[in-house]
Amino acid sequence: MSGFSNQILTLDCTGLRCPLPILQFRKAARNSVSGQKILLLSDDPNTHRDFSAFCLAAGHQLLEITQDAKGWRFLVEAGCAGPRGDE
Repeated sequence: MSGFSNQILTLDCTGLRCPLPILQFRKAARNSVSGQKILLLSDDPNTHRDFSAFCLAAGHQLLEITQDAKGWRFLVEAGCAGPRGDE
């Protein structure tokens, strides 16, 4: 799995309303290795507010937030939170 964490996993949550984008991210982060970069796409403005707080609480590093005409893009490095439900 050495090269896996260098790839960016994209989660397109466009059209989903909060908390679904966060739940989709949580599932993907649980199934990835620590350090995996995940790009979350969302057009729900509530995700912007809630996702930042979730990352902080769950130990994920929010690397970048951008907004364009299609919505928000969150680039995250998955933390150490494991399948035990720590996050």
